[in-house]
Amino acid sequence: MTDHTYLTWLYVPGDRPGVVAKALGSGADVVLVDLEDAVAPDRKGYALDATAELLADKHEVPVHVRVNALDGPLAEQEVRRLTPLPGLDALRLPKVAGPADITRVLDWAVEVPPLYALLESALGIEHAYTIAGHPCVHGIALGEADLRAELGVTDAAGLAWPRGRAVV
Repeated sequence: MTDHTYLTWLYVPGDRPGVVAKALGSGADVVLVDLEDAVAPDRKGYALDATAELLADKHEVPVHVRVNALDGPLAEQEVRRLTPLPGLDALRLPKVAGPADITRVLDWAVEVPPLYALLESALGIEHAYTIAGHPCVHGIALGEADLRAELGVTDAAGLAWPRGRAVV
């Protein structure tokens, strides 16, 4: 996979294969199949099965998958099941707090795809430099809703410093 500057990242819930199929033809630069926030707890298993079926083949549009929280009960199974599949172009990792989270994912991965880390906590922002510097990490981004909640920030201006830190 070649690094690109993707302009449109279309998130679609992993438990809605019909919506994922439409997204693949939408013109988005990346289709991001979400197994985390967009999927109800009782649909997580189905979402993983549907996503694995999708990733059995390569697609013209890069397909990234956001797995569930790395410290929760689902991420390891998701990473082990999805990383060997030919249609997976990258993993999006939620709630990355430091380099140890990247190491954990690498320990689970059958094949190592490009990784994109979501910084959703003060600790993640503090470790942004070491997370971004990892050779398997192809990009970082803020998970603004969770970060706002943790920091008690109610307006966009309150995230100016974390945004700047992530850019640097």
